[in-house]
Formats: sequence, C-alpha cells, structure tokens
Amino acid sequence: MKFLKIIILLLVTIHSSPTAKPMMFRRHASGEQEKPRYQEAGTQTDFTLIYGMLSASETEKTLNNLLAQDNPQKTDAIILFCDIRGYTSLSDQNDTIDVHYLLNDYLTGISKLITDAGGMIDKFIGDAVMAIFLPQDNTNRGKMCSHALQCASDIVSFTNNFNVPEEIIGRTKLRCGVGIDTGNIAIGLITNRLMINGPAVNIASRLEHLTKKYKSPILISENVFDHLSEHEQQKNLIKKNNK
Repeated sequence: MKFLKIIILLLVTIHSSPTAKPMMFRRHASGEQEKPRYQEAGTQTDFTLIYGMLSASETEKTLNNLLAQDNPQKTDAIILFCDIRGYTSLSDQNDTIDVHYLLNDYLTGISKLITDAGGMIDKFIGDAVMAIFLPQDNTNRGKMCSHALQCASDIVSFTNNFNVPEEIIGRTKLRCGVGIDTGNIAIGLITNRLMINGPAVNIASRLEHLTKKYKSPILISENVFDHLSEHEQQKNLIKKNNK
C-alpha cells in the first residue's frame, strides 16, 4: 500500500484570522433556510440553479463557459473541504431539529465566506462543505489559491467565534478542519447535476481529515503553496519538516 509522502510546512497566521495557523503537505503522485433558486435557460437548466447553491463571479463565469461544451472538460481548480470537529457526538447528543437549525446558521455563514472569496459551494455532505475555486486562466491560479487560503482562515475564525445555541447540549464552541489542494480536474454534468472529479478532490478531502491528527485547523498541499506569490510564501512560511 502506498502512503502519502508529505512535507509539513507550518504557516503563520493570516492577518485577518489570529487563530488560524495552516500547515502544508506535499502531495505524492501515488432559522429559515434560504430557498434554492430555479430557472430554465431554453431547454438547459442553469448550473447555479441545479442545486440552488451559491456561486461567485469568476468561478461562475468560468464554469458557465465549461458547461457550454457538450462533453466533460478538463480545467485547473482549487478544491476546499471543511468539516466540523466532533460533529457525530454533537448530533448524537441533541435533537435532530436543533442540529438542523445549528447547521443552517453555520453553513449559511460559511457559504457567504466562500462566495465572497470568489468560490462556489459544490455540495454539502452533512456538516461538511466542498467548495471549488475556478480561475479564468492559469495566470489567475495563484490569485485564486491566495483567495482560497484566506477563505480558509476566515472559516476557522468564523467557526471559533460561532455562537452555539443554548439548546445544544455538550458543546459551547465549534472547531473545524480545512483542507485545500489545486490541480487538474474533470468537470461536467451527470443526470443534470454537476460532477467534479480528480486527484485534487481526493487530496483536499484527505488533508481535511488530517487536520485533527496534526492539530492544525488548515492543511494545504505543496501545489497550493507553490502557486502563492513569493511575498506570501515568505510571509507565511515558518519552518519545514520532512515526514
């Protein structure tokens, strides 16, 4: 069995989030809910309305261009996964309706942070979020990596300061983990729903799961780090360890 060879790089706190300290890994080649919006464009359903998720200008424009093609398309993307720590025990100890309202408030806030940063929600998986950032071209990839990293920092700050309703038993604070990777993905529609697949999706998900093991709220791949500007790398890099 091949294991993921990693290089850990500790990053300093991003200026807007004093509690978020991302780590970086080398990827080895081995209330009321907001109602979804629906509309029709001729005989094709607009992708933003297929699942009623929020989208943002650059990612939305790029995705619209990709989905205008008849076949699935390859493109560079930044993938972000976010997950609440200890959600299983939280949901087991509390009434399902109370948990539903908690998630509604929490995920609404997370969604706004992602769209404000130029990304788009791909899906909710229980308490987890998968988001995608699509640069219009490869020259914008570094900028979108920077936006995704800043977004992750804001998500951690939002989570740490989230007001847990008093109805929730056994939890006064929320904590989360965020994983980010960038790479080439395939994107297209299957049964009129958006489908995204590629190594970047799997690695971002793995990095999110590893945040608990490495006691860091944010993990990013070396690919993401390499696409940051030299100024951002020097500003954020503290030390590098081989694992």
